[in-house]
Amino acid sequence: MSDEVPDAIDCTCDECKKIVCEQALIAAENARAFTRDLDKLDKQNDYAKAAALAAAEVGTVTAFVAAETATAATNLSAEWEVFKAQRAADIASAALLESTVAEVAKMSIERARDGAKYVQTAATAIAALDTGLLGLVFSVNDHPLPVRGVYAGAYLGLAIALSTAYLAFVKRAGSTPPAPDVASLAEKQHQRSENLIKWVNLATRNKRWAMRAAVISLALGVAFVAAPFVGPGRAAVAPTAPTAPSIP
Repeated sequence: MSDEVPDAIDCTCDECKKIVCEQALIAAENARAFTRDLDKLDKQNDYAKAAALAAAEVGTVTAFVAAETATAATNLSAEWEVFKAQRAADIASAALLESTVAEVAKMSIERARDGAKYVQTAATAIAALDTGLLGLVFSVNDHPLPVRGVYAGAYLGLAIALSTAYLAFVKRAGSTPPAPDVASLAEKQHQRSENLIKWVNLATRNKRWAMRAAVISLALGVAFVAAPFVGPGRAAVAPTAPTAPSIP
């Protein structure tokens, strides 16, 4: 059957031709209805295909987005674990550094006191040896001690007194200014360490003049230990002539 359907048929005929014309009109109308149904079905098929294609694309996009989201979440979780591990390592390292600085600061106080004790002990021992040697060599009547022999004892006694003053003389250590308020944990630990070091320096250096003077006095005392023995020689004493016996 041809796709072209006549819009009208000439019905100016007799009765039979009229019936044929009516049937031809009915057939033409049915053909038009069938053609419209085919067009409608084709459109429905096109719509279904388009919907199926759209659904497939939406499913693909959804799957891709889900996969990307899962990958991003996995990467983010891995990066977060690495960040936490690095942060924990930094905190542990900073805590160890702060603890080490505190221990070294406390040991510096002990070292300063030990240095004063060494000076005190050395000066006391040298003074005792010098006193015993002078008492053995010199005497009040036959061989008196020269004035230069007193220098060593005086300087050694001064060294003992100054080192004792450094150890026993109590003086206020002072205070350090408050640290500025900082947000970072590392900066806070650094500020605390700096304040501790400053306080220790104040505690160990507020009497450093006594320690320095004690060391200088000890050095001078040791230098003058040999002074009584290297002085100018004494004049020889001539023996008295024997007296002749009396004649009876």
